Amino acid sequence: MSGDYSFFKDALALVEIRKHQWIESQKIKKEVSFASAALDWITKYGPDWKKYRLDNTTADNPFTEKRGYRRFEYSAPVVLKLNNKIFHTETNSVSLIGFSCLIPEFIEKGTTIEVTIQLSPDEVTHFNFNCQVTRVSPTQNGQQFNIFIPFKEKIRNFFRIHSNVFEEWKKN
Repeated sequence: MSGDYSFFKDALALVEIRKHQWIESQKIKKEVSFASAALDWITKYGPDWKKYRLDNTTADNPFTEKRGYRRFEYSAPVVLKLNNKIFHTETNSVSLIGFSCLIPEFIEKGTTIEVTIQLSPDEVTHFNFNCQVTRVSPTQNGQQFNIFIPFKEKIRNFFRIHSNVFEEWKKN
């Protein structure tokens, strides 16, 4: 991510640009285009954002980075569907951004996968969504692969509202 850094390839920067777009649209009470918001955000906040992101990542292992959100070692059941394959697994860790889990075979970064995850013991807090795998890393024994799957915004909002979900799960 160093020499070829692009705000448009950084998912977290895109989230910030979209927030900026919404805020600026609210201020003037009409829609601000993404391009205008991106230019404004990059001009105002881009240099500090880029410095922070480049200083806080390690290229050798994509799972090693200083995170802006607390990560929980949290085991929740997950079903992953990819074409005709179904993987039954569980989360290793969960954060506001997404979760990591192990699967028995390699898949490419960027692969679209169907996810069903149950985030607490009650049946109400399960989510189904499609997304792209953002990180793939082999385990030390090479028999499994640690993948990272980002959450959709509705799940992030669920965590913001129900911040106690992790504690509830640990009690059961």
